[in-house]
Amino acid sequence: MRDRRSDITDLPIQPAPIVPAHLTVDAARKVAALRHAGVVLVESGGRLLGLVEARRLADAPASAEVLTVARPIDLGLRPTTSLQRARELLLRARLTALPVVVGAFLLGVVHLADVERALRGERAVDAARADATRAVA
Repeated sequence: MRDRRSDITDLPIQPAPIVPAHLTVDAARKVAALRHAGVVLVESGGRLLGLVEARRLADAPASAEVLTVARPIDLGLRPTTSLQRARELLLRARLTALPVVVGAFLLGVVHLADVERALRGERAVDAARADATRAVA
């Protein structure tokens, strides 16, 4: 059996609502609430421009355009991105979620909490293997 490290495909890839850049923050809040979403993606002309977390939407002025409060998305995750790399990218971007893309196709978003939960599980499995190896030796 091959010892395989987990990647993004081992996590729940959540759908995220996509709203047009010109939409108001108030309207984006409503979309997020209806979809029970922790993040909203912002697009214009079919291009993904940014991501807004729910707490940032809650703090923003209702009449502002959602693009003005969105964080630019400079990177996305691939399904083959390792969990450790995904965590590093999420922390560096200071975001709680990042989009998962294959070429021009958006699969959804992966949340930092899911990545960290999976990494804790990996560490627990590694520790159990180490204990079992010591017990046999």
